[in-house]
Amino acid sequence: LVWVEAGSRDALLAGYVQALADIRVAGPAGRPEAAADRFLAWLTETGRRWLVVLDGVAGREDTDGLWPHGPSGQTVVTTGLAGLRPSRSPAGTGGRRSHAPEVVRIGLPAFSPREALDFMADRLNDDPYRSAGALDLAVTVRCLPVALALAVSYLHDTGQDCRQYRLALDRHRQTEAGGSESDPLAASWLLAAERAMQ
Repeated sequence: LVWVEAGSRDALLAGYVQALADIRVAGPAGRPEAAADRFLAWLTETGRRWLVVLDGVAGREDTDGLWPHGPSGQTVVTTGLAGLRPSRSPAGTGGRRSHAPEVVRIGLPAFSPREALDFMADRLNDDPYRSAGALDLAVTVRCLPVALALAVSYLHDTGQDCRQYRLALDRHRQTEAGGSESDPLAASWLLAAERAMQ
């Protein structure tokens, strides 16, 4: 079992380098791409059962040529990207897919209000100041886990509370989204992007 933080190509490569070391297969020192190729080739060749989890894939280009596959295992990918699929033949197959990966999409439902509150309380360390207004915020973003995760990151970064964040969401909905409430994530993404630029 290999669990790889896959938020960037560098993180994905580092995870593969570590996995290669964990299975005690020698890899080229100081060459993460070559070590990743060796790990992927091992997955293709081994008869041992395996599962690789690529957690939080953020960009299609990050996984280019780095999709695990093989007849003895499976790959699970968590991502917010729609339609993410293997883009190139993995290393060690000579450009051929000896075992084409099956892609199954599983949509995750929104949290219940209780789950949303638990998520917020846990991520905000039960801080009563920051948690003030958490239920109203959860309802505003329809208890969507991605929107709540964006909110928590924003709150940690700014030191604001849930009520202040909700007011900022409302302002963005009015100005940027023309007051539309059809996409509960639009204002959350706009706030996150604005904060990242700051």
